[in-house]
Amino acid sequence: APVSPILLMLLLDPYPPKQLRASIHPLFLSLLVDSRMKSRFAASLGGIAYRSLTTLYCSGVGTETDSPLSFTVQIFTAGSLVRALCNTDATKKLLSFDGDVNSPGCDGFDDAFSIPVAQNIVRCIHTNLLGSCKV
Repeated sequence: APVSPILLMLLLDPYPPKQLRASIHPLFLSLLVDSRMKSRFAASLGGIAYRSLTTLYCSGVGTETDSPLSFTVQIFTAGSLVRALCNTDATKKLLSFDGDVNSPGCDGFDDAFSIPVAQNIVRCIHTNLLGSCKV
């Protein structure tokens, strides 16, 4: 279940009109200067939304300039975020409002399905390559 507005917006990104996406993506970029926003965004994109977005992208939905996957540069070049995304508990902590998954208002974080980002990327490449090779 989606646990944050950022995650919802990322999961639903392929569906709104291009004009709306063209406004949302620069907003995301401007908010990434805040470390808490960047952490939540990294957990949402790298930990949960990455697989569905890459599968849609590899199926022909969206373009390189019109995809939130372009934000992976800001995320995957930050060593601390990549290390956190390699651990399921750390990813859930990044998704939490104040960094504490046991704090009030963080209900539902245990229900968020997330796998380490390295496994996620390998699964995406494997799935999308096999899917594109079917005759």
